[in-house]
Amino acid sequence: MLAEISTAPAKGNDGETSTLQSSTPRAWFRYALDGTPPTRTRSCVDCGKSTLQPSIQLHAIAYKSGMADSTISKP
Repeated sequence: MLAEISTAPAKGNDGETSTLQSSTPRAWFRYALDGTPPTRTRSCVDCGKSTLQPSIQLHAIAYKSGMADSTISKP
């Protein structure tokens, strides 16, 4: 399983849009915004787009029941 984070400048502000995606259909994500590794039990849950300030250290991991966890991704 693969977790990918893509980033692009956000329109109308100083942040950037980060998109979490996986090659595995219906995977879900845990992410941390402080540079710490996300875990299955600690971190925020997401499955879409977020707008973040450039100084945020986003790390994410993809999960799906019955499959191995992805490696930790960062932009």
